[in-house]
Amino acid sequence: MPNRRIAATRIFDSSQNSNMPDSIMLFKKIMPPTWVPGNCLAAVTMICVTMLSHVALAQNDSDSLRWRLNQGDQFEVSLLKSGNIETQVDTRTRKVEIHSQLEFQWTVVNTESATATIEQMLTRIKLQSGAPGDVSDHRLSYDSANSVYRKGVSNTVAKQLKPLIGLTYQFVVSDRGEIKSVLLDPKQQQLLETIPASLPLKKLLTAQGQQANLNAAMWVLPETLSADRTWTTQRLLDSDLGSFNRTTRFSAAPKQDGIVQIDLTTDVQHDANKALKMFAGTGQIEFYADLGWIPNSQTTTRMITESPYRDLMVKTTVKMTTEFKMEKTN
Repeated sequence: MPNRRIAATRIFDSSQNSNMPDSIMLFKKIMPPTWVPGNCLAAVTMICVTMLSHVALAQNDSDSLRWRLNQGDQFEVSLLKSGNIETQVDTRTRKVEIHSQLEFQWTVVNTESATATIEQMLTRIKLQSGAPGDVSDHRLSYDSANSVYRKGVSNTVAKQLKPLIGLTYQFVVSDRGEIKSVLLDPKQQQLLETIPASLPLKKLLTAQGQQANLNAAMWVLPETLSADRTWTTQRLLDSDLGSFNRTTRFSAAPKQDGIVQIDLTTDVQHDANKALKMFAGTGQIEFYADLGWIPNSQTTTRMITESPYRDLMVKTTVKMTTEFKMEKTN
């Protein structure tokens, strides 16, 4: 049997700031303001990649791209992101390196009527961010598995994020990967509401934020696999930069040793007169056709935005690689 790991992809949501252009302060949901070197770090609000969590039930056709999850199945899920954000204003350029790892425990609590209900619990957060070569207290280096941070931005973030470990959701997905609902326990919702709005990840971790993220990142599986083993999906994405039509094209290789490799390319239709100037993504997915889940996937995206700020033009280039892994634990 193949190694039982699963991978997917994740979203970056947009941030809001009424005093700056929409592209200012990228990843504010993931990074506190103190992470931003200077005032000109542009935020890119396109959803690059949150979970590629297509959960589906068994089909009779062993070569169909459907998940085959059973009630009681448990998985350890890790989402890893690595990349950089380069902001250019006139001749000045600033770069921020970003590394993050979110770990979850998934438990399949129910399967019926071509849907699966999954309980997702946040178990670990690792974040690193800063200018290349920066070793000062202004560079973020945080791991929720560590208990002591005595100074600097890492100490501040540790105090903010610690209460969120254990945050638990239930989400329902169709057999083709369409998110039906996301629920957060009312007591945990109250806990989330007590956290300052400036907390990294806060908006993303609401039930609404999770549903938006999952819907935006979901790669919908085909009803049936065509003779040429290709299919295309389209989704309307909303962000502070506007609404965009994302088109993703998939190509599935023939099954070998129970595994189907799927290549994908993604682009976004946009108005050249608006902030988003370029978006392109590529990726690879391995699908266990017989077992009915994905051992790993990786996507790489590149995006460019240009936005005016006062009398300046801010150009932001984002390069990001996302890998999502899931290991069955029972």
